[in-house]
Amino acid sequence: MELPKNFDDRTWWILLCIVGGLIAVGSAPAKFIPGFFVGLGLLLFGLGQWQDRPISSARMAGAIVTKYLWAPSALGIILDIVGVLLFLGGIGWLVAFGP
Repeated sequence: MELPKNFDDRTWWILLCIVGGLIAVGSAPAKFIPGFFVGLGLLLFGLGQWQDRPISSARMAGAIVTKYLWAPSALGIILDIVGVLLFLGGIGWLVAFGP
């Protein structure tokens, strides 16, 4: 599988949102609660990172440089914390009680 030519690997948080959403949606119909928590946690953490990393473009030495600087916000931090707790809770549930 080849990635698109315009794929920006610096935006890993978008990929995390997609993967988390797919895991959560795939786990819901099967009533696989630990998988749903893991997927929802990844989705929320990815959304928090997306919120905290705005695009910043500048012209340097005749070229346009795009950066994703860390600029934390209250909403982003809350999404990150809730996402990590849900992810760890899902993993903990899976380890403690099995699938």
